[in-house]
Amino acid sequence: MGTKAKRLLTIKNILSTTKISTQEELLHVLSERGFSLTQATLSRDLKTLKVGKIADSEKGYVYFLPDHHDTSTGEITHSHENFPVNGFISLKFSNNLGVIRTKSGY
Repeated sequence: MGTKAKRLLTIKNILSTTKISTQEELLHVLSERGFSLTQATLSRDLKTLKVGKIADSEKGYVYFLPDHHDTSTGEITHSHENFPVNGFISLKFSNNLGVIRTKSGY
């Protein structure tokens, strides 16, 4: 596994298990785990993972992974089952073209 892949997997693991509110805080945790990267690289990684922020009663706003957050309960879930299917809305064909409609972010 390449360095970027390991880093992205580590970021996903951190954000799934820890409440992180700033990029500086996330950079610190990553450096403790042996990764040396700049804020710009971290920002690109967060964009690649489609990480967002959500209100938190303890820390103000915290990062979350969109496929791990249940907005109805506010709890973080760890399910990757049917990941591509979860965003599927519809499929329509017109002659030799197919149009797949998905939820935003898929």
